[in-house]
Amino acid sequence: MSHSPIVAIGLALWTKQTIFSLFIAVWLGSTMMNGFNPLVGFVKIISDYMIPSLSGNASLIILVTLSGGMIAMLRNTGAAEAFATKMTKVINTAKKGQIVTCLSAFIFSYTEPCLMLGTIMRPVTDMVRISRAKLAYIPGFHGMQFSCAFSH
Repeated sequence: MSHSPIVAIGLALWTKQTIFSLFIAVWLGSTMMNGFNPLVGFVKIISDYMIPSLSGNASLIILVTLSGGMIAMLRNTGAAEAFATKMTKVINTAKKGQIVTCLSAFIFSYTEPCLMLGTIMRPVTDMVRISRAKLAYIPGFHGMQFSCAFSH
């Protein structure tokens, strides 16, 4: 007999944190089902229970969340600024900046053009004086085309 539901209810009442309590209860149940190994129990939560239960748009939400983490890493580490400094030696006019931004949109397909390309190319386009509105248009246009083409 699994004690996970009792743990979930008791922990939720005690901590007033429902999501945390449910996660701990699922982890406890997974740990019990996998030979009382807490690490295997944690891995099995994700690989055997969470991922298979995600369908449809939920996987897209995970993709966007992971892309958001990547964007935060690019901004916080200064990688986008370092990329801009290197690229402005080659991309020294607004016309070249627009062409490279358009061609780069093909690398990031489906939903990422709006998220990733804007973060990567914004410092470059700022240095060659391309407006933010134009920068927003280019990956947005490419993202719309890819999502329409691949969604059917």
